[in-house]
Amino acid sequence: MPRLTKKRQSYRLPTWNYDWSADYFITICVKNHKCLLGSIKESKFHYSSIGIIAEILWEKIPIHHPEVSLGEYIIMPNHITFE
Repeated sequence: MPRLTKKRQSYRLPTWNYDWSADYFITICVKNHKCLLGSIKESKFHYSSIGIIAEILWEKIPIHHPEVSLGEYIIMPNHITFE
């Protein structure tokens, strides 16, 4: 039996061609905003094992996709934001 999924609202600008080469700012949130990527203690971020894996995999993207160049990024307890 197929699993039903909610249709998500698109935030894409209809007049923009996303095939164009450009800088994009992206945020990926953890499901239900759970703090799975790490924690903040005494004003310092501490990676969880999942956060370490997320960072390693992020940095390997250009190996698998040489046409992609990575910009700055930040990993927070419940999301990753990058440009």
